[in-house]
Amino acid sequence: MQSDRRYDVAIAGGGFAGRTLALALAWLAPKGFRIALIDA
Repeated sequence: MQSDRRYDVAIAGGGFAGRTLALALAWLAPKGFRIALIDA
């Protein structure tokens, strides 16, 4: 699968730590910062 979406950071793992990191980045990052949370 190929995608032309672009993200500033990709977080591998949607468990507690991954979700917490994504939430913290969403609060602290500048507007327009894109986060990909990847979980299998």
